[in-house]
Amino acid sequence: MGFNKSKVKRSAERYMTQGKISEAIREYRLIIENDPKDINTQNILGDLYSKSDETQAAVTCYKYVAEHYNSQGFAKKAIAIYNKIHRLNPDSISVSEKLAELYHQR
Repeated sequence: MGFNKSKVKRSAERYMTQGKISEAIREYRLIIENDPKDINTQNILGDLYSKSDETQAAVTCYKYVAEHYNSQGFAKKAIAIYNKIHRLNPDSISVSEKLAELYHQR
């Protein structure tokens, strides 16, 4: 039997509503392992890592999402995600530079 993404996603969402963040993270990671280009799940996973104070893991997820949006020409979406990164890591010069570059492109 193959991977059932919708079933795993429902399970992850159920864990989230129950406040079981680590269980939700486990389920979303399973989705990413099977579909690493799932941008929405990467973003959700970043949010969950952020809530559980796993800053570096959150930043990794967010950077993937931001770079995807930027490469697809969605500057506004990329800016929104880079702002999430900036809130987690306000001293990062590279994030500040990337935000400045994206704002300049708009």
